[in-house]
This record gives sequence, C-alpha cells and structure tokens, in this order.
Amino acid sequence: MSRFLSKSFLAGLAGGLLGYVALSLLGINTFGLGNLYSQNLDKDTDSALLSSVSVPSSLDESWESIASKTALSSVGIQVFRDNKLVRQGSGLAVSSDGLIATVSDLAIANAVYQIFYDDKIIKANIMAVDYGSNLMLLRSAVNFAGVSDFNPLFDYQSGQDVLITGKIIDLSKPVLATQRGLIKFTTEKQVTIDGVASNYLSGFGIVTSDGRIIGVSYLRNGQINLVRANALKRFLDDYLGKNK
Repeated sequence: MSRFLSKSFLAGLAGGLLGYVALSLLGINTFGLGNLYSQNLDKDTDSALLSSVSVPSSLDESWESIASKTALSSVGIQVFRDNKLVRQGSGLAVSSDGLIATVSDLAIANAVYQIFYDDKIIKANIMAVDYGSNLMLLRSAVNFAGVSDFNPLFDYQSGQDVLITGKIIDLSKPVLATQRGLIKFTTEKQVTIDGVASNYLSGFGIVTSDGRIIGVSYLRNGQINLVRANALKRFLDDYLGKNK
C-alpha cells in the first residue's frame, strides 16, 4: 500500500511539474512578452523596466485598420550601454530615409541604439535632442514603407478616444502593441491619457479615429502623458532647416 502511494505521489508530482512548464510556455507564446523579462537589465539605470505591457486581445475593426496602418511607420527601439539593455521603447518614422522621432527619455550618454523594423535590426545614431520638450531624433540606414501622419492642429479635449500604438521587441522581432485610451485632462503644458501605464510605452504614437498621430507618449508619476504633435513638428522642422 505504501509503495503504491509513493508511486502515485511521484507520478502526480511529475505530472504537475510538466503541466506547470506547459502552461508557462503557453503564456509566454500567447502574449509574446517572455523575452522582455529575460534581458540583462541595468537596474541602476531603469529599475522600472519590468512593468507589464498592456496588449489587448482585440480591437474593433476600425481601430484594427488604424493600428495596421500606423505599424508601417513604427519601430521598436532598444538602448544598450556596457553590453546591457538599459532602455526600451518605440519610435515613429518621420522620413522615408531613416529618420525616427521618439522621446528624449530614451537618451542615454555613451549608449548604442538598435532599431527594429520588419525583419531588420539596424544601429541608429542620435541626431538631435530637446530635453525641454522631451523629444529626440534618431537616424538609421533603413527605408521606411510609411511615414507618420501628424496632426499639429488637433484640439485636445477631455474624453476623446485614442489609440496608443507602437512596437515592443519579442525574440528580436518588433511586435505591434496597442491599447485603447482616453484623453483624461489637458492643460497648456500637459496632456494626460487614461490608460495602463508601462515604461515600454515611451515613444508610442497616440492616434485618433481619423488615423492621424496627435503626439508621442511618455510616463511621469505613473501616468501616460503625450508630447503634442505641434511640438514634434516644430522640432523636426527646426532640425531639417538646419540640415538641408
């Protein structure tokens, strides 16, 4: 009897372990986030990188179409220093020849930048940084299939429905991540989005129902904020004007 119980216990234990492993693998593959927690991160630089990413299981048809279109002009960004991944975010193509806009929260001294677009991994260089408006331009040797369409004249009002969309890196490939949000409140200097905050949202595009981008996202005090599209356009025009 005791021998039978011992065998049953061992069989049950083995089955439980196999089930746990199977479920763990299923969870990682389903949500595509497993590798985000296995990187060699510099905790002193950014201990909040392990925040979860909100990737809703579905969007309605109109928002799915908008997300698909903006994906053509969206890239994943990883920032390395001393061979360690220290920041991760997204960016928006602003020219077909490799110019990318993102937030200066991703700017780090003596860092190496990698851009992920389609099946390509390309190094990028910082071209301009404006810490006051929290913007940065990168350039990489890639030709983009789409360029972001900004709406610098957008009238920001509380309660407006938006889509937060960008690329995260999964197994060295860029994966589109989206979530629905609402403009929570606006002031002259700040626009806050009601959504699930995560450090991976740095540089994500904020898109309205007409498919145009009204800003790029960044996080402050656990809240999603955006840099307005008109500030981004001024920053880009100033750079292009100085580098004709």
